[in-house]
Amino acid sequence: MDMQKLNRNLNKLNKILFIVLGISIAIWVGVEVFVGEKIERVKEQMKENLCEAPNVKEMLARLNSGLPSKLDEINTLEKIVCENRRFVYHYTLGKGMEADESAVTPQDIAELKEEQTRELKKEFCGDARLKAVREIAEGVDFVYFIKDKELIRVGLESKDCK
Repeated sequence: MDMQKLNRNLNKLNKILFIVLGISIAIWVGVEVFVGEKIERVKEQMKENLCEAPNVKEMLARLNSGLPSKLDEINTLEKIVCENRRFVYHYTLGKGMEADESAVTPQDIAELKEEQTRELKKEFCGDARLKAVREIAEGVDFVYFIKDKELIRVGLESKDCK
């Protein structure tokens, strides 16, 4: 498996998915404010019960309605969920190919995790559109699988941005 190509493809895709999530959260918070709620109250309510908030459930249902989706020849986005006040993206690498965990070496895995952590952190911390996500969620996880086996997990939290 060409790890440089995989990293490049994932970097582009993750940037788009982060923006979609950030805009979706901002819209929901904005809608609540527009109908008369105070923004701090809405944020506090979402912080308390983020994954059970009706607007978050609806947003995730919309985002997941077209999934799974083969994003390129290697990557398939399976689903986006909210667990333990974290947004979790589930990817399968090499779906429909003969790839399995033996197709990547421990060095490949370490390089993939390092590159994805660096790039995802840059997006998560640097994009103003993700401010609402950083404020209300415990964090965001990107989980990469090969044939139902977890290969790597990249977890980001607001404190990573300080």
